[in-house]
Amino acid sequence: MPNKKEPLSIITIKTLLAVIIFTGVGTIIVGGGWLIGKREVVMNDKPVELITNKTNKANSIKTAEAKCPENWKEYKHDVIGIKFCYPEQWGEPVTKPKKEITRIEDVVSEFKDKHNLYYNSFFIEFENEDVSLRFFNERYGGEYYPNVYAYTYGYIDNIPLLKTTGDICEYKIDFKKYKDKLNEIYSNCDGNTKTAVIENYQYFDFIGDVNKSRYSYDLKGFAYKKLFNGYFDNLLISTRFGYISQNKEQLATFEEILSSLGKSKDQFKKEKDEFANFVKSVELYQPTFKTFPEFETVQGEDSQVTMIRRYYWLLTNGKLNEAYKMRSDKEKLSYETFQDWYKDIYYAKPYDFKKVNSDKYEFYVEYQDHNKPKTKFRVTMSTSESELKTLSSDEILTEEVSFGEYSAYAIKRGDKNYMILSKNGEENIIDEGYASYDLKYSSLGNVKFFREPKFSPRGNYLIYTMLGWEWSVKYVYDIKKKEVKISKSYDKSNFTPDEKFFYGCSSAGMGRANGEVYSIPDFNVEFDALNGSRDYNRFEVDCKYDENSKNIMFILSDDKDEEKETISFSTDWKTYRNEEYGFEIEYPENWQIRKIFPGRTAHLEQEKRPKLFSFVSPEIDLLGKEDGINIYIDPSGFSACPPIVDCINFKCSDTEVDNIKAIVRTKEGIKEIFLCKSNNYFRFFTTLQQEKVFDQILSTFKFIEK
Repeated sequence: MPNKKEPLSIITIKTLLAVIIFTGVGTIIVGGGWLIGKREVVMNDKPVELITNKTNKANSIKTAEAKCPENWKEYKHDVIGIKFCYPEQWGEPVTKPKKEITRIEDVVSEFKDKHNLYYNSFFIEFENEDVSLRFFNERYGGEYYPNVYAYTYGYIDNIPLLKTTGDICEYKIDFKKYKDKLNEIYSNCDGNTKTAVIENYQYFDFIGDVNKSRYSYDLKGFAYKKLFNGYFDNLLISTRFGYISQNKEQLATFEEILSSLGKSKDQFKKEKDEFANFVKSVELYQPTFKTFPEFETVQGEDSQVTMIRRYYWLLTNGKLNEAYKMRSDKEKLSYETFQDWYKDIYYAKPYDFKKVNSDKYEFYVEYQDHNKPKTKFRVTMSTSESELKTLSSDEILTEEVSFGEYSAYAIKRGDKNYMILSKNGEENIIDEGYASYDLKYSSLGNVKFFREPKFSPRGNYLIYTMLGWEWSVKYVYDIKKKEVKISKSYDKSNFTPDEKFFYGCSSAGMGRANGEVYSIPDFNVEFDALNGSRDYNRFEVDCKYDENSKNIMFILSDDKDEEKETISFSTDWKTYRNEEYGFEIEYPENWQIRKIFPGRTAHLEQEKRPKLFSFVSPEIDLLGKEDGINIYIDPSGFSACPPIVDCINFKCSDTEVDNIKAIVRTKEGIKEIFLCKSNNYFRFFTTLQQEKVFDQILSTFKFIEK
């Protein structure tokens, strides 16, 4: 195995000893349960029932198996000791900062700064909903105002009181020592959940407005529960029902706040009830921990394979001393180093053994350190009668993909990451970079992380993604030519099923937006969806291939557009070839070609008359109009060569058509391109409404030998 770790240690569960002191409230212990006295308070003219000890009535362990409501899902985490139901539309719950929690006592041990969000606390959050479950230990003191200059003024809430009483009704956000102030201006509590409005007052002395005061309002819901895992035994559940940012005027009533949020009372009640039902569904229990069975021998198994399996079984069960004794390299490898490698091991399972020769084996290992993501290694070991030695160990960073005799995957070997293309088991490195940054971050461009390898539909190309410091690049690698054809930052990209085109798109972010189609195999840009767009830096661009229409669709929008614009590139085209004038051009299959002799040249002999070829879509069947894609050719000298174009009264620019210099002119809603080739005068033109498809068709125009 690599220099990794993964200790499976049995976590000692702390016995909960409670010394309960009540003043003025009767308390009776019955059969191991609590019979707790109650008190009633009035808050906002509404009676509120509160529990006076640390565990409120909604916090007891539920023994009955509760079923989630329709369209709700169940979540359970045995290490934390929590189970709940949640609406499906909230998205999947995720623990943060660690997505994998297998040993709870050190889940946030690396966060030493008390101002860090994860100092003595961690979260469960949802993908699509502003609901947060904050788990914290007894050392957690509270939340800070999100401004470094305010840290010295302490916490914004009264977490110590909440930990003492367990009463969510007494939880309060109040912060008035700093120039920016937080004040709870409204609250309503039913003993299980609390609703509050927190006003955030800010004074901006640098703005030019006479009124420099701003008021923000956060409408939130809260609940508190006590857990039983012995480390992070406090849970604050919160949700945001709505937020009003930097209002010039101070709002006086709860009704004004709802109105400013655009919420009716019925809508708010529905959201509040959903949160309350979520809180009620939370069940807390004594955590359980994964146990591993005794080592199992397999009848008829190769004895060397059995020895390797036993080695990893010892590692998984924390028997590091016994595992170390099986190593044949103990003279070079100290036990202290070995122990450091595997002190955090949680799980290691070898599988898929392949005997290379009499004393060498290749196999894979599923591997996981505590509180770390699951990983996979490819290991080569040599064995003797009772000892073994690791010859190589590569971390598999991506799933292996295959096409015919080829396979592709990314690995980490030593201090580098590699993109591998393998043919019949023979590995070839097609890209590489360092696997981590140095302490000074001096070589950012040399660190590469490879993801998502995929073969093209016919297996001629490999697509993969490279992630860097603040960028990602999509690569297209030509397998036969052994060269990269495309390296560009696309959010989405793919080949068409017939592998005739490759397309990619990306929205504006750190760079400009993009949307291109490339022809295969030359990888020339056949179509640019944003060509001529007014602002490359604002566009959001999505792209996809539509199987029915055989079109590549680009969906464009920007922050000024209420509606999205869809631009199509047809991949199902025909080729028109004209030997007489020496050119060919592609056009959509369902379009028609109209050959026209312009009327104003009717006095010329037929063979000397200029020709007009009009490519017309089914939607534009206007013969003789300029709404199609038109090519005007004059072989007779009727038009001058080189072209004489009025660029004084109309806007002109230079371009090329099949590497021939040309002039572009925009005139009265018409886009025109002029050029001469072999004394033949060419004029391409269309309406500006057809400009996108005009550029698309014209990009296929090629001169040929007559």
